[in-house]
Amino acid sequence: MDPRTLIIEKIKKNGGWVNTHAHIDRAYTLTEENFKYTNAFLKEKWHLVDKMKREATVDDLFRRMSKVVELHLEQGAQALGSFLDVDEVIEDRALKAAQKLKDTYGKDIHLRFANQVLKGVIDEKARYWFDMSVEFVDIIGGLEGC
Repeated sequence: MDPRTLIIEKIKKNGGWVNTHAHIDRAYTLTEENFKYTNAFLKEKWHLVDKMKREATVDDLFRRMSKVVELHLEQGAQALGSFLDVDEVIEDRALKAAQKLKDTYGKDIHLRFANQVLKGVIDEKARYWFDMSVEFVDIIGGLEGC
């Protein structure tokens, strides 16, 4: 048996794949227009996603997130961990979509979520959304200062 097949068989024997670092609230949002920003500085990217987050509805988010989960299930994944943006731009819409995702797919795949507060927690509005999100998430997320 070749090494690739052997590894895949062992993964399946142990329950399947695990993805521990996804960003499914942003899935399927890369376009030809925004691709040119892939080499932008991190702090610049934080603001570039604001338009997408501002316009996203809970249903939009759920639809995109569902496509990710279904793809993982097709590939034999047993667990998926994802960061979710939580701030004054997207507010709690990603959390609501994630809850809907848990309700829909929670029996088929282990779902775990971490909050991602891109712009910190010092600002009063940012802190509000961080505090609100900790009731939902499984993992407290964060970024190192640059």
